[in-house]
Amino acid sequence: MRLPVTLRAKYPFLSHPLGIMNGMHDAFNCRHHLQPVGDLTVMVCATCQTTQWWDDRGLVHPTDGVARLFGEYELIGTLPGVGGPSSVIFTYRAPNRSARQHLGAFPKNAWIRIDNGLWLSHDGATLLLAPADGQVAATFAG
Repeated sequence: MRLPVTLRAKYPFLSHPLGIMNGMHDAFNCRHHLQPVGDLTVMVCATCQTTQWWDDRGLVHPTDGVARLFGEYELIGTLPGVGGPSSVIFTYRAPNRSARQHLGAFPKNAWIRIDNGLWLSHDGATLLLAPADGQVAATFAG
């Protein structure tokens, strides 16, 4: 995939993802696709289990990107983190169809590392957030 000229000029490291992605298992199987989602552009790679986020001003911190995309979602409850990256998983419901479409930027039924302390998954309708540490979990619960 060739990156748009504006993004290649603004973020030249994007043309060389092999050197910047941490935790990459098999660099040749990775597909780093940029997708516009809301007012952000997101790069999601299920192979690397990583994301990168941009807005019109540049890079966005991953947790800020999650808050901007999914901040309107309603907390449904929690699940035990059996087989997940955390001991507790928070489940969220989209307030409307357009907000639910944001989930389409992320692979279904796969855990994606958003940041060191946060993982994301979904089934197409329900957003799952798994905070890896207690401080992050307290933020979601409170």
